[in-house]
Amino acid sequence: MTQLNTTQPSVYKHDWLMRLGPLRLRVPRRVVMVNLLLFIGLAGIMLASLIMGDFDISIMQTVRALLGHGERSHLILINDIRLPRVITGMVTGFGLGLAGTMLQTLARNRLATPEVLGINEGGTLAIIVIITVSTSSLFGLWWVAPIGAAITAAVLILFGGGRVGSQGYRLLIIGLGLTALLRSINELIISRQNLMHASALYTWTLGSLATGNEKVNIPVSIGLLMTLPVCLLCTRWLTLMRFDEEIAIPLGLPRRGARLLVIGCVVVMAGLSVGAAGPIAFVALAAPILASRLLGPSHVPMLTSAWTGCVLVLTADTLGRLIAHPQELPVGVVCSVLGGPFLLWVVLRQQAN
Repeated sequence: MTQLNTTQPSVYKHDWLMRLGPLRLRVPRRVVMVNLLLFIGLAGIMLASLIMGDFDISIMQTVRALLGHGERSHLILINDIRLPRVITGMVTGFGLGLAGTMLQTLARNRLATPEVLGINEGGTLAIIVIITVSTSSLFGLWWVAPIGAAITAAVLILFGGGRVGSQGYRLLIIGLGLTALLRSINELIISRQNLMHASALYTWTLGSLATGNEKVNIPVSIGLLMTLPVCLLCTRWLTLMRFDEEIAIPLGLPRRGARLLVIGCVVVMAGLSVGAAGPIAFVALAAPILASRLLGPSHVPMLTSAWTGCVLVLTADTLGRLIAHPQELPVGVVCSVLGGPFLLWVVLRQQAN
């Protein structure tokens, strides 16, 4: 029989102790409450994203359409247009939030994110190259992005001397240069295309949820779910990586392999996110910072960062549709506008500390 004990001594006074026979599980109360509030917020923004747009419908009409009832126009609008878009936003935000917190913890630097280190640009370049040398559809090549992200990560590690995580600022500087190089190559390739093709490529490189569909959402979601257990298994290692090696290794951090496994998880998560919606900035930077502020410094906010990423992407997409009504701003543009002041705040805060 499960017992709940909330009367714990000093250091654990804010935890719940769950007992199931001989097993004990300590559940941090703050983590539970924060994630519960994030779920409520995520549900709210999902509903807002479904009912708001060029053609507003009521909450009841939306619910009926989700259940397969109601007018044909409502069924098409919700199930074929807006729901796939919401799912794309969720898988993209989830992957970017998780990749961001793992990479920031690994490098011990808040500015170390997939878009800053060139991983997102590498995935983008891979898709653009495949499109320009073949007749493949732009939105069916989600699987190419993780390959491009992996190649970029390998180059980053090579130029970083293989010391990932021990030289955070060196890795950051190399990543900034790599990002600039890859971005210029992307722009060069796009500029050589015909006007219609270049316009489609450019819009995609801004980051957009408008093309979300089940052919992309289903395999990307499966990929994220398959990688998630590996990411969660790395949580203890990531906790130790926040310390110097002289402290972390005696506490159980493997000398080799752990950092490469974390990089592998980052590549898959970020690459799948790019394949689903294009390169979206700001989310991988902001989600871990906000999640860490909510949970406190004692936790590596893995799942909390992922849910925060979902909220950020869907909020930005909904704002992009409302601000420019009857047109819409791509989610990547809204995130970039929000990301500029946020990045400035992070830099100034680091200098103050």
